[in-house]
Amino acid sequence: MRKIVNLDGKKAILDTESDDCIYLAPRGLDPARRQGTDIFLHVTKGGKKIFYKYVWTLYEHDVDYIDVISEEEARKILEEKSQWLTDEDITLLKQVFPDFFEETA
Repeated sequence: MRKIVNLDGKKAILDTESDDCIYLAPRGLDPARRQGTDIFLHVTKGGKKIFYKYVWTLYEHDVDYIDVISEEEARKILEEKSQWLTDEDITLLKQVFPDFFEETA
């Protein structure tokens, strides 16, 4: 899925086919896996990081969509999904957020 966004008067093209997927929600026939939210990172030509969520559904009449989110919101969603992170997700997260798995308690 692709979406063109304007940020600070400049155009960015978000694309779930080519941007880095930080978190891919599980999909399946189980009702709990028929809708989900994936988290992506787009890096502009100028080096700016844009985080966005791709909200998808496997239900026939529902519509998928992309929303730009802040880095803080991306972290919050990822913390909520941490129990489902794969080793591949964790490796990528450590690159994007080096402190994500540091315990602070």
